[in-house]
Amino acid sequence: MSKKHNQNEQANGLLKLLQEHSKGAVIAEGSIKLHKVIEAVKATGKKGALVIKLEFSPVAKSNGEQVVISHEINPKIPEKTTNSSIFFTTEDGGLSRLPQNQMDWVAEQQHREEASQIAREQADEPARKQG
Repeated sequence: MSKKHNQNEQANGLLKLLQEHSKGAVIAEGSIKLHKVIEAVKATGKKGALVIKLEFSPVAKSNGEQVVISHEINPKIPEKTTNSSIFFTTEDGGLSRLPQNQMDWVAEQQHREEASQIAREQADEPARKQG
């Protein structure tokens, strides 16, 4: 028997095992998880992996003629990087985008803007009455 023929036979043996073990569950489950890994790789631009582990244990008192086969399929799905934010803590245990010592300034700025808006509206009112 040629070396190439032996390699093909061994490869076919693995494919046959994957098809027959747990009624093809490794292939079905692996395909679903493979799709999830590929989608996450595309979405994140990060690498992922799919690890398929087959474990073989001898059956007691079988003189090595029987083995129990189990499998695990572990996807390594990359995750998107999340953004961080910086907040200031307040005296009462809350969070704020501005430091508390600037809160008076912010309130003053808002008051000035409101006063300017009212003044503009009052200045425009005589022109509206005439028109």
